[in-house]
Amino acid sequence: MRIFKPDEVHHGDCIGSDEQFHRISQQMHRRIIIHPPENPKLRANCMGGIEVFPKPYMERNRDIVSASDIMLATPVGQEEQHSGTWLTIRAAKGMKKDVIVIYPGGDVEYRDHDSKRSMFSGDE
Repeated sequence: MRIFKPDEVHHGDCIGSDEQFHRISQQMHRRIIIHPPENPKLRANCMGGIEVFPKPYMERNRDIVSASDIMLATPVGQEEQHSGTWLTIRAAKGMKKDVIVIYPGGDVEYRDHDSKRSMFSGDE
């Protein structure tokens, strides 16, 4: 996040990566927009940001992509057809947004909106 230095960040308010991203964003004094899911089951209930009205997962994910210049995604593994994270990554591509994918082992993949990919190892 320090490389891009965003003034404003958006996240989906789910347990795990969203709540970690929220804490990091607070420490970096970023304006945080919280897009909570309608289903509270996996919600992190992050505090200290601007919260928009809850929506179904895919609708709120499209809102996040739409509001973003670049996406940061942290899937649990390689691409899956029915994963919400991977559906959102594909939606970002469709909206011509660049995506940084951080895999669990630390490998990072940069996907620009023209489908070019660059991989960086977590060991580098």
